Amino acid sequence: MLTGAQIRAGRAMLRWSAEELSARARVPVEAVRSAEEADGHPRMAAGTLAAIAAAFEAGGLALPRGGVIGAVPGAEGMRLDELNATNDD
Repeated sequence: MLTGAQIRAGRAMLRWSAEELSARARVPVEAVRSAEEADGHPRMAAGTLAAIAAAFEAGGLALPRGGVIGAVPGAEGMRLDELNATNDD
């Protein structure tokens, strides 16, 4: 299950606005914003969170278990605690 931090990081990696993620996941933009504000796992319907995850995967992100989002399916990716302004390319 995605956390709020992972959703923010996924959007940043894909350079998507909250509105774009909302459209791609077919969920209300308020749901995206609410999920991103959550500390830990967002309190929302499992189907909404699954739609967000599916949109990320369709956009090219790997969503493995263990807190790492990879830019290419099967890649190691970047740890969420390593995301900062210096690697915000």
